Amino acid sequence: GKASGRPCVSAVAFADDLHGYVRGANGMYATSDGGRTWHSGRLMQQLVIAGNRAIATDDHAATFVAPAGSTRWVRASANQANGTDLQLFASGPTAYLLSRGRNETTASLLRSSDGRSWQPVSGNPCLGDEADAISAAPDGTLAITCQNGQGVFVRTSANGGRTFGPPAYVFGSKLTSTYVTFVQPITRSVLVARVGNRKPGNTYYRSTNGGETWTVIGTDNATETLFEWRMFDPRNGFRLQPYGAGLLLTHDGGRTWSKRGFVQ
Repeated sequence: GKASGRPCVSAVAFADDLHGYVRGANGMYATSDGGRTWHSGRLMQQLVIAGNRAIATDDHAATFVAPAGSTRWVRASANQANGTDLQLFASGPTAYLLSRGRNETTASLLRSSDGRSWQPVSGNPCLGDEADAISAAPDGTLAITCQNGQGVFVRTSANGGRTFGPPAYVFGSKLTSTYVTFVQPITRSVLVARVGNRKPGNTYYRSTNGGETWTVIGTDNATETLFEWRMFDPRNGFRLQPYGAGLLLTHDGGRTWSKRGFVQ
């Protein structure tokens, strides 16, 4: 699909060289032959690959599962998340849901090995504060971004979310003219934060000690929300910017990025 005359791809997810999906402005498209042919299917709000399964959520906060590359979605069984706002992500063969109610301080974390049944992993990993987002590193480390009156903090988990480490405040104090829009773990100790300053452009900070201290590693001039950020290993990954801004690749753990366009 296109937005404002520019190609709009808001999600890319592949299980292997053949089976995967892209989400456009007008629908979700699946391929089982490496992109030679595509089949349209139900438009999902979020989609991840966990093992050989595709797991997705719709705009009613329901979860679905299908074999990777298929559009034959099956709704998950009754033990799914009950929140009104779901964030879906995966680490290896395991899928996770950050489930939030109307009050974001009522968040809980669930996990699934098959996409059909979901088991609670922990209560609110933000210690009763507001849960913003959660993401996974290639080594399985989870990082959740939270906020309260003191500012934005990150907690990491090395055991699939069963326990989280102590809060590490980004920049150590309350944020005023800036705001953290995303924190991506690279390893258990290395984190990269995308920080906006309420005007066009963002600054990227890197921590090598689990969030205790941060240094600037780069900037961009993007004005839109970041659609997706995924690391395949500690060095290689991509960011997906919306509305034609394109695909950006990193080969040095998020220090530098190169832009790649989509073939139309």
